[in-house]
Amino acid sequence: MYHYVVNVHKSSTVSSAVKGHWSSPTETNLLINKINRIDVYTLAEGGLRYFMEIPINGRIAGMHFYRGPCVSTDLLIVFTERLDYVVMSWCAKRKRILTEEQGTLKHDTYKFYPNRELLHLTIIDPYYRVVGMHVYSGILAVIHLDLGIVTSKTGKIEGYVTNNSNNTVTAAAAVTNTNVATNVATTIGNNVANANITTTMNTTTTTTVTTNKRKKRNAPSGFDTVPIHIKLKQTRIRDMAFLYFREIPIIAILHEDGIKNISVKAYPLYTKEIGNEIWSLDDLDESTQIIRAVPSGGFLLVSARRISLYDEDRKFRFTDLTYGSESNIIAQIDEDGSRWLIGNGFGTLQLLVIPKEESMYTYVLGKISVPTSILYLDNGIVFIGSHFGDSQIIKLRSEPNEQGYYLDEVERFSNLAPIHDFCVLKTERPGQSQVITCSGGLRDGTLRIIRNGVGITVHGEIRMLGLTGIWALRPSYDSEYDDVLIISFINETRIMKLIDDEFHEVDDYADIDKSYETLATCNVAGNLIVQVTRNSIRLIDMATKKLCSKWNIAKNNTITVADVNPTQILIATDAHELIYFEFYDTDLMETGRKKMVSEVSCLTIHPSDPSNPEKSIFAVVGLWSDKLINILNLPSLTIIQIQKLFNTSVPRSVMLETFEGILYLLIGFGDGQVDFFILNQINANISGPHRTFTVGNQQVILCSFKANGIKYIFAASDKPAIIYSKNYQLLCSNVNTKNVTYVRPFKTPAMPSSLIIIHNTGFKISSIDDIHKLHITSIPLHEMPRRICHQESSNMLAISTIKSVFDDLKNCEIHLCYFKILDDQTFEFYDYFELQPGETILSICSVTFSDKTEYFVAGTGHLTYTTNSTVTSNYNNNNNNNNNNNGSSNNNNNNNNSNNNNNNNSNSSSSNNNINNTKHKSQLDEPDRGRILIFQVEKEGINYKIKLVYQKEVLGSVYSALAFDEKLLVGVDGKVSIYDFIRLEDGQRVLIPICEYNGFTLAIQIVTRGHFILVGDIMRSMVLLAYKETGGSGGGKTLEFVTQDLNNRWINAIEALNDDEFICCESQNNAILTFRRNVDTSDVLLKEKLDMVGIYNYGDSINRFRHGSLAANVSEPIINIESRVLFVTSSGAIGIIIPISQEQFDKLKKLQDAYQKVVGFYGGLDIYSWRSVIDDECEKAELRNFIDGDVIESLLDNPTKVIGDIGDSCDLSVNEIRKLVEELTRMH
Repeated sequence: MYHYVVNVHKSSTVSSAVKGHWSSPTETNLLINKINRIDVYTLAEGGLRYFMEIPINGRIAGMHFYRGPCVSTDLLIVFTERLDYVVMSWCAKRKRILTEEQGTLKHDTYKFYPNRELLHLTIIDPYYRVVGMHVYSGILAVIHLDLGIVTSKTGKIEGYVTNNSNNTVTAAAAVTNTNVATNVATTIGNNVANANITTTMNTTTTTTVTTNKRKKRNAPSGFDTVPIHIKLKQTRIRDMAFLYFREIPIIAILHEDGIKNISVKAYPLYTKEIGNEIWSLDDLDESTQIIRAVPSGGFLLVSARRISLYDEDRKFRFTDLTYGSESNIIAQIDEDGSRWLIGNGFGTLQLLVIPKEESMYTYVLGKISVPTSILYLDNGIVFIGSHFGDSQIIKLRSEPNEQGYYLDEVERFSNLAPIHDFCVLKTERPGQSQVITCSGGLRDGTLRIIRNGVGITVHGEIRMLGLTGIWALRPSYDSEYDDVLIISFINETRIMKLIDDEFHEVDDYADIDKSYETLATCNVAGNLIVQVTRNSIRLIDMATKKLCSKWNIAKNNTITVADVNPTQILIATDAHELIYFEFYDTDLMETGRKKMVSEVSCLTIHPSDPSNPEKSIFAVVGLWSDKLINILNLPSLTIIQIQKLFNTSVPRSVMLETFEGILYLLIGFGDGQVDFFILNQINANISGPHRTFTVGNQQVILCSFKANGIKYIFAASDKPAIIYSKNYQLLCSNVNTKNVTYVRPFKTPAMPSSLIIIHNTGFKISSIDDIHKLHITSIPLHEMPRRICHQESSNMLAISTIKSVFDDLKNCEIHLCYFKILDDQTFEFYDYFELQPGETILSICSVTFSDKTEYFVAGTGHLTYTTNSTVTSNYNNNNNNNNNNNGSSNNNNNNNNSNNNNNNNSNSSSSNNNINNTKHKSQLDEPDRGRILIFQVEKEGINYKIKLVYQKEVLGSVYSALAFDEKLLVGVDGKVSIYDFIRLEDGQRVLIPICEYNGFTLAIQIVTRGHFILVGDIMRSMVLLAYKETGGSGGGKTLEFVTQDLNNRWINAIEALNDDEFICCESQNNAILTFRRNVDTSDVLLKEKLDMVGIYNYGDSINRFRHGSLAANVSEPIINIESRVLFVTSSGAIGIIIPISQEQFDKLKKLQDAYQKVVGFYGGLDIYSWRSVIDDECEKAELRNFIDGDVIESLLDNPTKVIGDIGDSCDLSVNEIRKLVEELTRMH
């Protein structure tokens, strides 16, 4: 029982972000924390430019920039939730990441175990003297940084010294109340050890200060000591901040006690200990969640409805927020902290202004995605990171736009997080599915339709019937852009010209023959145009627009196929003859003929050598009768290679193209298959076996084109696809259009990568989205979708949504829940049903009962509230709480870290038992009652309506509901029951219980396989039941215990892989575990126990497993397609689990080991340590019987030499590695 786990779509949530000078001293970089990787962008004119991705073997708890000694770029320190830390830098010369420091914050005295409610806050001193992390409850780990501290003769710290790109040292402001002048700098050159700096006081006295010598002169990281663990008096910490202008680091701690009393306490932080309390603020608003240091002295406190400013003397000013929320995020704009940005859970962005003396005030800037991170970049550019919707780049403006907003969206980054639920729908393409997810939260909720393919955007359409071909021409050979379309029909040719961005049909153009069908045309060298028709070849001079040369075919013969390039022509005739031409000035010269054994079906002379794009040395010819492909030398037409075809269909299109230095021969067949071979670029010998893509059921016509400078091949068919190369492997992505007959590139200034796509009814001017493996479409809901189900009989989707609104009368957020139906193709909404106040849908299914009618069934839970006041839930999916006291290392300000505080109440509820994002102070822990609602979809004219045909109240929450044996299977709290929906004598329909099984804590998920029922208990792992006859004369049914996992585990998601093997995600550790039944033993006790056979720490909360795959059908799959399992996570990732054989596992395990040995991982973080599981007893369970597919598939990102070194360690050649990885990639 071995499995391969890989991400189909990586996590897309944003937990935090920082800015700094990472790639260059002159460039500003934005680094985005996406849970287990960091995306790096460079701030460029008009937006962001992608720079690189940094995968991290761990969940990132926080990250900060700081400037080390004797370096010109910033260092990045990253902390993980497993208490590892690593300091990295970018080496521009070697174009690689360097690990400067790596270590652990664990302590032998304190046992580490995964505590999902512990806030792993990370903070850095604004003068970069110390960095800290809240590692255990009430334990702060600190690392002192020796970066050059400016001290006075009396030993008082007067400032901080740091290098900038000009080799100058900047002294920060003094920390006494005498108002030492700021922005003091002196040029010192390379020797900063004995720098003398003079600062001027307002008392006109002068103080001379010196910098401390570094103890580690060769350590760019500036690490001076090993981590020190300091015990705090507070354990329930909400936030922390290092304050400005202090002689030694001062830490302010926002915390609560056991009875919700909120306080802020300040302490001095010495080298190895924390000092006594300096001051305290008590009895704060219980919704206070954020503390931020202010550069001018003091700090801000942010609560749901108010922002308060306390200066150094703790004098108090405040302002009420125009739009309050329990999930406020705050970010500093100016270096002096006079302006701040505030985003809330309703997606409202406000500006906070702090005058020196007057009252603070706010005003609304506009609407944004619900933020979890806000970071001011530069010149009015702001990054909005979101866990609940798409992240954004916005630009602030001084005047309102058309919407009345003081901001414009510049760029948007797709985010699927959090994915609460999903369903798998089959597509028209065999062996392929599409996934529809319930994504997002609060007002940013969406449905996301995810397919394995490329999106096509249509910009215009012209209807014409009977098209047989289309080509683009330029006004001259040297012109960059096209302006004419030559459109071919069976008995004529028509011409359309682009005039003022519109196509107009013209009567004539440059002596083009319109009376015959065109077979090929293009601009050729010498500023000529060539046109091939059924009976002639015409050469036209573009300077005179007149015919300059013509060749006619012999009488009683016709030209059947033709191809042209800038210097050559090859045609085939109905006499089974090939004729080859070249151009000599304005003359057309025949230079060769060859008789073929049968009529030619397709041919190409497409130049395949990138160094000679105007001429080809090979021709490829396919024949109608023989299942052969002939490769000929040009100009001799000598056959140099004959390749037998494995497809029984006729080749209809051939293409030679070079991708990443590899020459490919691609063949499109009449049955929708595409075969490809690798050729030797010198002699065209075929190396290696052929591969096959399936792109439809009808003939495939291949066309080469470029988009953004990258080469692709469009495979036109009834279900078209785009073929491209990545990491030396040829990949195929489906296109979101149908029935394409031909495609041609058409380059214009407005759309340099546009395509002309021919359909049966005409052609469309289109452009392709960025080539990704997945094509994602978003359906905005402006509500949070929670559950989804598909019903085949009505072609409907049913979803449940939660709408969050603020009730001014009750002074709290309230949640309204809806049941909605929509079309599964158009995604048009038809009808909805509003639930009772406080009632939430927890499960949805579609059931066909014994009357053969299909119904939607919704299971609900009903919450009871006894108070209007609200408090914030401490449940947190990301557990990332980076304090923003981290600024540009050149100016000592705190606005180059996002102000991220993810312990806000509106974080996604990743566990299935978390009903709402906000927990009310006096609400019950679990719903006390619920309902089973049965709906029927009825058609009314062109619309559809939902009708509530039956409802049943139950004592508890209906966490699970699904169809089973023409009955309804539900999990209500700790009981699993089966109901039948019958009709009584009076005609009424009722649910009657058939059987039940008690004894669970909460049956939060149930899956079935045959007569087996697998139950996931929230605390007690998995139990397998069987639905059987009772054996009595009455023919009754019963649920019988079969086996269970005897360990207590907090279960998030479960699935049955087959009758004997099962999988679950354990929520406390985010671990994927696999189990097997003991079916081959006679021992009763062993039979009743599930054996754990696989362990894999995924590192994210998996919310749902479902059988399926997004991959298209492939030839000779290495595993059974039906056995693959998809899963979705709270951070927006979509993964797949693929079963593999022991032989495959052994081979991949060697590859995984070799990768770690030869290449290694960023920061030296070990893959096996990361993928191991640490349980609640602090015991470590090693990775077992799983392969990390992300590691395996990243092999091909390395140079060929490195791949060869990896192969040498496991006895595999480079080609064998590439083939293996390619096969695995195509499986998902």
